[in-house]
Amino acid sequence: MAVKTQSPTDKLKRVKKKSKKKETAGKKELRVVGIPDSLHPKVRELCELSYLSAQLTPLIVSRQTAVASEFFDLWTEELWEKHKLPDNFNVMLLKLDDDGKSTGLQDTKCQFQLKFRTTGINKKAPQFDDLNEEVGEDEPDITVEETLIETLMSGVVGMSEDNARQFVAEEIEVADEVTLAKTLDKMLACKEGSVLRGIGDKLIDYMQKRPGKTKNVSLPAFTEDEEEAALVTNQVVTLKAGLLERIYTYCESLEELRKLLLWMEVTRQVSNFDFAIADTPTERFNRLDDAVGRYLMPDDDE
Repeated sequence: MAVKTQSPTDKLKRVKKKSKKKETAGKKELRVVGIPDSLHPKVRELCELSYLSAQLTPLIVSRQTAVASEFFDLWTEELWEKHKLPDNFNVMLLKLDDDGKSTGLQDTKCQFQLKFRTTGINKKAPQFDDLNEEVGEDEPDITVEETLIETLMSGVVGMSEDNARQFVAEEIEVADEVTLAKTLDKMLACKEGSVLRGIGDKLIDYMQKRPGKTKNVSLPAFTEDEEEAALVTNQVVTLKAGLLERIYTYCESLEELRKLLLWMEVTRQVSNFDFAIADTPTERFNRLDDAVGRYLMPDDDE
């Protein structure tokens, strides 16, 4: 009588039934230590300020985001109307008296900066290899450029086909960048006898080798494995420098312009804040004290 052999799947099921469930390591509680009395005031002050900062941070981030969006609208409106790249700008508000009327004194200040990076869309651009992973040998390759054109024509930006094609052709560069798989110091730090270590050793030996009377030096050749492991190819998608000065020419509306800028991952930054500029130290303290109480007032439900 033939003995029925178990398949690897059946064997694995049996092992799972017999095995114990792996216990997850619980979070280890840190010990509590006593500290000298002389250090108490400093620790108490640090915890107080850090807690206060943590409470205010979400409020600051939400206000910054909202104001940056409004300033972005003002900046793009100026670009669209004047067809000239606007400078970044400061905003200065004057101090108000108790009746809400301007005193003519400087009071509150902040700065808006719109920052453009030529690498803004590099991470969001599709990889050529990924696009053509399932493309047959007899089918034409799907290009990164065509995919970007489709994106610009979609609801993401809403450009016309002509403008989208012109924008990609004139303002976007798609290229392969060939670099060493690791930096030389990392290769030399690899385990001796490894492929990457062999590459590093040969590169450093070649650079430090000096010829005698002839101009040639003799060194071990790269192996097949070393050649394959030495270099990597990265797809790099860049926007051309100076694009902001020309960007309005590719758009047919202000809304389209704004969507295109956001698709390009421009940075909208509000920073360099100042407050109570014309106040005395006492006046500034009182206003800040009122502000802290206003923003940290507990909810009725708490």
